Amino acid sequence: MSTLYDDVMMQKRGRVIVDLAQVKKGEKVLVLCDFQTAGIGELLASQVYQTGAMPFLVVIPPLKAHGDPVPEPIHKMAMEVDVILAPMMASIAHTQLRTDAVKKGIRLMVLAGADETYLAKGAFDVDFNQLRPRVERLAEILTRAKQARVTNAKGTDITMSVEGREAQAFTGFAEKGKLSALPCVEVNCSPVEGSAEGKIVADVGVDDMPPELSSLGLLAHPIQVSVKGGFAREITGGEEARKLKEFLASLQDPNVYNIAELGLGMNPGAKADGSNLLNEGSQDNIHIALGTNVYFPGGTIKAKGHFDLVMSFCTLELDGVPVIKDGKPVFV
Repeated sequence: MSTLYDDVMMQKRGRVIVDLAQVKKGEKVLVLCDFQTAGIGELLASQVYQTGAMPFLVVIPPLKAHGDPVPEPIHKMAMEVDVILAPMMASIAHTQLRTDAVKKGIRLMVLAGADETYLAKGAFDVDFNQLRPRVERLAEILTRAKQARVTNAKGTDITMSVEGREAQAFTGFAEKGKLSALPCVEVNCSPVEGSAEGKIVADVGVDDMPPELSSLGLLAHPIQVSVKGGFAREITGGEEARKLKEFLASLQDPNVYNIAELGLGMNPGAKADGSNLLNEGSQDNIHIALGTNVYFPGGTIKAKGHFDLVMSFCTLELDGVPVIKDGKPVFV
């Protein structure tokens, strides 16, 4: 049973979301949710209305998996608004709707896994205005870099070329031409195809899995992935590694093994809990994704999914210079 304090904090965090979406009076805002997230959808629609904007609250059945397209009538409707807020259990971050909305200049905020406990997280209580310049600064450093190396105490040691690849700063703010995925604050880029070499040891989770593999969201045992020529070549470990290996094989698409993303968590209030955006957004974590990279600047590979391997307390070196040390930013 929720208390008055819980209700007040829900309203406050709902307002944070609308403010970060930079909703303005007179704008048209699509609040897209599913049966499991309708409560948060109603909260956000209320907050949007209080700004003087016009909310359109749409509730659809839950999508089967992350990356599944929304129904065509919803896609068409989405192209007619100024802002899209998408609190849904499955993420639409890697869909055609995301691509079309960003190209059209619609501000898109994805809130994946947004069930009734979603807003009860300290990840929404950080000072996003204060955090923003630091995130943008790291994106600038990564964009200028040529070579990245990620290591950690669990055994991760992988290098990749990032030369010529533009890094994206996910500051939490919804802006034209950029995706926002609250409460995930991160910097990411797509490594040059074919360049990654080494070993990934995912000790936190594997994100963007279908519901039947949701147990991979928070791992009991690390998963080791050997990488050569920009592709995952071998997956080893315990039962969770076996499930991941079998799932990827079942897709019958060699491109799902492509090293698709280097992602750097930057939200100090986010702690991994098995959900995509808290796993990846936590300042403690770095993620390296397999699969599709066409939704990143410079990416050329389309696959049957995008799956993030999340690891903790990593060191990131760019051109031999540490910018993150054991999970703590050390750049200036």
